[in-house]
Amino acid sequence: MCLKGENPFKVRAFENGARVVSSLDDLAERISNGQLDRVAGLGKGLIEVVTELHATGRSTLGDSLRAELPPSLPELLRVPGLGPKKATALWKSLGVTSLGELEYAITENRLVALDGFGLKTQEKISTGLAFLKTNSGQWRLPVATARADRAL
Repeated sequence: MCLKGENPFKVRAFENGARVVSSLDDLAERISNGQLDRVAGLGKGLIEVVTELHATGRSTLGDSLRAELPPSLPELLRVPGLGPKKATALWKSLGVTSLGELEYAITENRLVALDGFGLKTQEKISTGLAFLKTNSGQWRLPVATARADRAL
């Protein structure tokens, strides 16, 4: 939603709601009893999406977002220093939708010409991209430990 340019308050409400939903141990029971509206932090829109996901395994909102956005666009958000607004600007202005395209655009100094970007921003994104490439496939110890515990 953030890459589409939705209202930031709506995006934040869905992010917070997703955290609330993932913490519920009795989600299926609450949905079947129609008690999801009693959970603090869940609005009408999110309740509809969660109910649809539970019933069908799909979400029309998610499907429409996937249809509107290039599939590789969210990977740009992994680059330190590159947030949703700048990633959307890169996509809409330069057609950059992947890390490889981003690297190529930086090599050609095309980011500098965009509104809201400059030489310092381009350098910051370039540094973030290099960091991401260097640390690809590595996890911080707490994340690795949690994944190992889940695997066991």
